[in-house]
Amino acid sequence: MGRAGIQTGTSTKVSVGNTSTTVLAANDNREVAIFANDADETIYLNILGGTAVMNEGIPVLPGEKFVMEFPILSKSLITGICTTGTKNMAVVEGE
Repeated sequence: MGRAGIQTGTSTKVSVGNTSTTVLAANDNREVAIFANDADETIYLNILGGTAVMNEGIPVLPGEKFVMEFPILSKSLITGICTTGTKNMAVVEGE
């Protein structure tokens, strides 16, 4: 995040499936991303640009959030997966 804070951004809702689902596209201008789990089960995020796998990567517990910013900031594709599918994750990305 630049010293002046987030200048532009997007807010979306993603329905995460029981197979690897794109949660956030790659973005070289990304400065921060917030992932909030609105579901009743854990959603696993792969922040390294690959396929999301159950019980691997970043677990985001129900009702919890994961904030990704410098020094832990991936500008790659972010994917997610959950056990039953069709679980909502709110995503905010700032540049």
